[in-house]
Amino acid sequence: MPRTTVRVTLALAVALLPLCAAGRAAAAAPEAPRWVAQRFIGERSAVGLAWTAVPGAERYLILRRAEGEEQARQIGATPGLQYLDAAVTRGVRYRYSVCAAGPGGTGPVSAEAEVLALEPQLIPPAAPRWTDAVAASEGDAPAVRLLWAPVSGAVVYNVFRRTPADPPGAFRLRAGVADCTFTDTEVGAGAYEYRLSAVSAAMVEGALSDVRSVTLAAARAGGSQRTAGPALRVRPSREALVLRGGEKLPILAPVDIVASP
Repeated sequence: MPRTTVRVTLALAVALLPLCAAGRAAAAAPEAPRWVAQRFIGERSAVGLAWTAVPGAERYLILRRAEGEEQARQIGATPGLQYLDAAVTRGVRYRYSVCAAGPGGTGPVSAEAEVLALEPQLIPPAAPRWTDAVAASEGDAPAVRLLWAPVSGAVVYNVFRRTPADPPGAFRLRAGVADCTFTDTEVGAGAYEYRLSAVSAAMVEGALSDVRSVTLAAARAGGSQRTAGPALRVRPSREALVLRGGEKLPILAPVDIVASP
């Protein structure tokens, strides 16, 4: 083999080694990076990414390929679990992947995550954050009461539900509400799962929240759900009354406290 060919072959092998080495200390692939935020620096758009940690990793290499490109290229490296790509063009769709690097080399590349660099008015709202999800009642009927924290830029919240009759992971749209609370009265005995999403004024829907599960007990024989001993039910109310010895006593508090039986 001519000496020139040997030099070229060795140079190519050395150049590809950092991206193709079989990582011994960081052999696992991170999960696909997920979109976490988009922000704007002046007239420029930026995409924020996040991923899970890989044992033994000292840093993470971020790879990107734009729409129409066949090969991904490294655009950065970080010892952390987040990266902000400020060199994107609005309206262009990008695919990101991550690989972990350690003393033994780099591990396998994660699956790709697709992100569309958006105009400011098209940025999806953040995923809603749960504050409570509890079994309740409307009169004598069972119900599930859901509450969550407001999301900046959201005008509508979609409530998704999976009933005990639905297969795992099969969430269906239950309602769209403007407030940060919803009471589901179309329920029976069993475990119900809920997820939320926020919708902006431009009708752009954000990511789904995590799953919140509520289990409702079956009604007792004879249709009564009362327990043998006293029980307390607390719910928000404009009128605050305490039932004690059959007498209604008004109190200055934003709750109804009802003792039964």
